[in-house]
Amino acid sequence: MPNFRLFTTFERSKLNIDCIKKFGVNFDIDTGIDPEDVISTGGLYTWVKNNANPITISSTSALDTTSGTGVQRIRMKGFDSDWNLQQEDINLNGTTEISSVNNYHRLFRIESLRSGSTDINQGDIVAKHDGTTEIA
Repeated sequence: MPNFRLFTTFERSKLNIDCIKKFGVNFDIDTGIDPEDVISTGGLYTWVKNNANPITISSTSALDTTSGTGVQRIRMKGFDSDWNLQQEDINLNGTTEISSVNNYHRLFRIESLRSGSTDINQGDIVAKHDGTTEIA
């Protein structure tokens, strides 16, 4: 049986390490792809290219905007070009793509920080690397 060491918050701060809670599900495990990643789309995760670049964020709905009824503000979490953790908050502008300030080598989480009266996104929140490759 594997032996895992759990660190307290104090120990993590002294050792300069972070903890990431990664979770997910794969509803479509195929036997033709080995292994598969734990992502809701099934298959393999679309990795960002060799270089860290800005991420563009948009919605498929005009209601996901700072004055809309859907998601208004999101937080992105991922890794920079040196694999350091980073995050930033972005105000959505409906179907218009908004570019991140930071460059990302990998994006692993997008979460809603603020929403309008519906308390849920009204469209699909789309993240793209290099403006063309959809990654989330």
